[in-house]
Amino acid sequence: MIRQLLTLFATLFLSLSVFSGCGSSDDGPERYDVTGSITYKGAPLESGRITFVPDSEKGNQGPVGYAMVEAGKYDTRAPGGKGTISGAIQILITGDNLALSETGEIQPPLFVDHKETADIDPQQALTTLDFDVPAKTARKK
Repeated sequence: MIRQLLTLFATLFLSLSVFSGCGSSDDGPERYDVTGSITYKGAPLESGRITFVPDSEKGNQGPVGYAMVEAGKYDTRAPGGKGTISGAIQILITGDNLALSETGEIQPPLFVDHKETADIDPQQALTTLDFDVPAKTARKK
């Protein structure tokens, strides 16, 4: 009986020790914030998403950063955003189509995964990147 209790307590202690660090905001490499504006066909992109992916082709790896685009602006510090790592990154921009169809259905995105590239300087706590997504990026009908 005592042996079973000791085994139970040891298992509980080890489990708590192992999982106590999970979910910490300090997990992984240092992240850097990115802010900027995005236009599409010369006007501010009303709604969308921007994703910052470490460029593995240039030897960079780590977690992905992201932000929501609202009224042509994005900021990884805003709620729902997450900073990116430093170094070479690939940027993917998706433009939401907020217009409803004639039948009231949600429309497909204006464009998906428009690609850009950049380098995030670890000497800067905040990087500003502005993008102009060309009309030719629009999805094919």
